[in-house]
Amino acid sequence: MKRKMLYLTVITSLMLISLSYAYALEISVEITGDKEIVDLQSALEKSAAARCISKGVDASLYNTLDITITQIGQTISIDAILDTKPPRGFHKDIKDINEISNVIDEMIDVIFVPVKAPPIEKEKSAYMIEKQKKKFPIVLPFKARSITTSNNTIFVSDKKTIYIIKDDVPHPWWKAPRTDEIFRIYSYKDNIIALVKHMKNLHTYRIEDGHTIEHWPNPVIPMGDGLISSELMMMEEVTGQSYRWTAASVIEGRPAVLPAGMDIIATTISDIDPTYNGPEMISLSKSDKLKITNKGKTIWIGGTSVGGLSLYVENEYIVDRVVRYYLPPKIIITDDKEIITFTNGQPYTRIFNNVRIYDSSRILAYSISDIGLEEEILYNTSTGYCAGLSIQDRTLLVVIVQKDKSKLLFMNL
Repeated sequence: MKRKMLYLTVITSLMLISLSYAYALEISVEITGDKEIVDLQSALEKSAAARCISKGVDASLYNTLDITITQIGQTISIDAILDTKPPRGFHKDIKDINEISNVIDEMIDVIFVPVKAPPIEKEKSAYMIEKQKKKFPIVLPFKARSITTSNNTIFVSDKKTIYIIKDDVPHPWWKAPRTDEIFRIYSYKDNIIALVKHMKNLHTYRIEDGHTIEHWPNPVIPMGDGLISSELMMMEEVTGQSYRWTAASVIEGRPAVLPAGMDIIATTISDIDPTYNGPEMISLSKSDKLKITNKGKTIWIGGTSVGGLSLYVENEYIVDRVVRYYLPPKIIITDDKEIITFTNGQPYTRIFNNVRIYDSSRILAYSISDIGLEEEILYNTSTGYCAGLSIQDRTLLVVIVQKDKSKLLFMNL
């Protein structure tokens, strides 16, 4: 009965093949074992081809796929090698001949990188269309610190105020209380989340219509479909590190889960590499290089340091021993799974008051390829540093600070 079910599955798959289809990918199947399984060789070759077609695999991108099925006792080993640079492999052991059909489907999903679909064109707001036509920046009469967008509206902050941009002009929208300093702003649903420096700690405010509706005495960051929180601990004498983060907790919704100790400000989660199961974690290494991990395994580390912001909190826990945490650059993921971040050049550090000085910046984009992540410089300036990034309507918004002013750039992705 099981054998008949397997044959039925194979025959159904063969119906997907068009006899006139010119298929460039050559698929070979080699089977060693009992006669019952060896007799499936020809049918499996055709079935694998049919399934590739049905799953949208672009055959013109590949040369050969070699599948080997070996039966040793009660174990059936299924191996596959795709002729790419570097080669991609697949292996799985099963106990039942009837499982072969499902494993072939799983193999195709794992071993082939899906064709990168063209980005979904969203309807752009009239404001964004106009800005892209004019191709000139908005000059802001203050030193900007962060930027985000919500409901087709642009929000930019300086040290104390969040501004809303209307008709290319910034209008005050919310002010940080007392001595708090704004570090970064995020959009979350219909609210704005403001991460601030509160004395020697990081606090967070949730803002709606220009009014504070919630306050947390620790960092709270949007992550996926919810909010997560963690506490920054500066205890070098205990941990041997300059600082550490407590395990993240869920504040609201169903956010993506981060491993214990991850820097929630420097981390984002997205399924950017289809060759791995599940989403990837994009963060920074100890040397401030972009790092991508999947299920705890590092799969890529960039060659460029992307550190470079002068905002920090510090703690002097013993005499003349100061631990300092610098705000990492923002990392964003586009709809077509590009990673965009920035790096600010650091020509020197002013020793007298220990302040980092920046006078250049590069906006970097990383996209998946067969050889890893390819880096592209989207923007390069030697007359200012980047304070923040955001995306709206497939337009990249970049804030560059130049002395006591800033300019808001609009770049079509």
